[in-house]
Amino acid sequence: MTAQAHTRHISLLDTTLRDGEQTQGVSFSGNEKVNIARALLQSLKVDRIEVASACVSDG
Repeated sequence: MTAQAHTRHISLLDTTLRDGEQTQGVSFSGNEKVNIARALLQSLKVDRIEVASACVSDG
């Protein structure tokens, strides 16, 4: 008998960064956005990031 590995898949939908940037006075530079995405992918092992721009701020 072999033991089977049990894996769990957890899905999260977090709009913190998108909604946060729509707050008055908040704007991330392109470089800041890349750094945040890189940290999520590499450090936290997030496997998928949805990227879009509502273009609601000057920044």
